[in-house]
Amino acid sequence: MKALKRRPTRWARISGRFAALSVALYLLGAFSMLRLENSYHTCTDSRFGYPDGPGLPPFIRLDERFFPPSAVCRWQDGHSLDLVPSFVSPALLICLAVSIAAAVVATVKRLRAGRTE
Repeated sequence: MKALKRRPTRWARISGRFAALSVALYLLGAFSMLRLENSYHTCTDSRFGYPDGPGLPPFIRLDERFFPPSAVCRWQDGHSLDLVPSFVSPALLICLAVSIAAAVVATVKRLRAGRTE
C-alpha cells in the first residue's frame, strides 16, 4: 500500500498563522521593553520628553513582566506609564486563544477522519 501524504487542513493553517502572529506580537512587546539606559532615564524620557531635569516628580520603579509583556514606570505622584503599546497584551492573548482553538478543531477533525478510513 502506498502511504498518502496529508496536507495541513484549513484549521491547521489557521492555527499556524495565528501562532506566528502571536510570536510577532510578543516580539513587538519584548522589543518595546528593551532599554539602552537605566530605568530612571528611560521612563522619564518617555513621560516628559527629556531624561532628567529639575522639578520632576520622584521616580519610584519600573515593574517588568515577560508574559504578557509589560514594563510599567511608576512615579511618586501616582502616574504610571507602560512602555509596551496597549494593544499588544489583548491582541497576543486573543491570537493565542484562536491558535489553540483552531489546533483543537484540526486535531479533532483529523482523528475523526482517521476513524472512517
